Amino acid sequence: MSTYDLMRQAIQNKTSVACWYRDHYRILSPHTLGKKKGHYKVLSIQTGGDSSGGLRPTNEENWRCMFLDDIVRPVAHDDPWETATNHSRKQTCVDEVHYEVAY
Repeated sequence: MSTYDLMRQAIQNKTSVACWYRDHYRILSPHTLGKKKGHYKVLSIQTGGDSSGGLRPTNEENWRCMFLDDIVRPVAHDDPWETATNHSRKQTCVDEVHYEVAY
């Protein structure tokens, strides 16, 4: 399954994804999938794993905008899908939205 298809399914089913992104293992709750300037991107909340800046105490501070081409070894994960209270704020990660979580 492609990274795009896995992220699409995770958004539609509200499930988590584990992957490697820029040398860090991450657990994500994907929210928006599409393109920005011709490149596929996903907007997620990082709920576990590691990142260069570390994880903040709340989901509201752990939004991640990632290039799909840089996501390595993505798999469905058992952790519960999560969201944040600021999920409805205007995002700038994706201009051409293909899939988005329905609240």
